[in-house]
Amino acid sequence: VVMVGHSFGGQSLGLSDALHAVDAAVMVGVQFGYRGHWPAPARVGLGAYWGAVFPAAIALYGYVPGWAGLREDLPGGVAREWSRWCLQPGYLLDDVPEARARYARFARPVLFYSFTDDTYAPLPAVKSFLSVLTGAAVTHRRMRPEDLGGLSVGHFGFFRPEHADTLWAELRDWLDDTLAGRAPGVGPTQPRLAVTDADLAADLGFGRD
Repeated sequence: VVMVGHSFGGQSLGLSDALHAVDAAVMVGVQFGYRGHWPAPARVGLGAYWGAVFPAAIALYGYVPGWAGLREDLPGGVAREWSRWCLQPGYLLDDVPEARARYARFARPVLFYSFTDDTYAPLPAVKSFLSVLTGAAVTHRRMRPEDLGGLSVGHFGFFRPEHADTLWAELRDWLDDTLAGRAPGVGPTQPRLAVTDADLAADLGFGRD
């Protein structure tokens, strides 16, 4: 039995002991959504979104309508909980203290995907989640569109069929090896340390706008 968790689906590992019965886990775009994990401009906007838009929508409608940004209606109780999590540094750990121990106890192989063009899961938010998986053998595949022939992935694209010959095939190979007890041929991506002229220009210009 393999758990496949996308975004909150992966976070749910800390909310149920039953999920520990799986043989392996695949996680895609999983993060802790505290707004402080986003860069400064987005952080301010997210604070207003969670702290003002959600409460106003709930007060007016009793729920958060899909047109408010999520595309699907969100029940009021769920919206209150979610907005509270996103405004507190510990995210769901502040509301569910036992979740930290559940994450730490998970001792199964994990194939973890994150993507540089996923604005729902910036690297600090991803790292925050990975920091609690202390008992798991995690293979982190941090990928760019360039690694996939220029195809964007974002937060939802992993499940689109244009990635069948790349991401899906890689996932299948990892599962075949892991469930057969073999050392997986798929390994973690290596950090890219080369600094380009564009990187230098961005650093020198930071804060001048």
